[in-house]
Amino acid sequence: MVSIQLSANALRARYLRCYQRKYSAISYQLSVISYQLSAISYQLLAFSYQLLAFSQQLKADG
Repeated sequence: MVSIQLSANALRARYLRCYQRKYSAISYQLSVISYQLSAISYQLLAFSYQLLAFSQQLKADG
């Protein structure tokens, strides 16, 4: 009876370690995605400033 309990605890510990590894990998992927999204938003912001400067140049030329 004691050995069954010990093996159940060992299986539970192994299962939890696997779960933690899986979720840490998922959280790492989510952090990478969030960094990529912030880089995209900065690129869009820079593009909008370029469009604004271009429109100001057109107004000055026109």
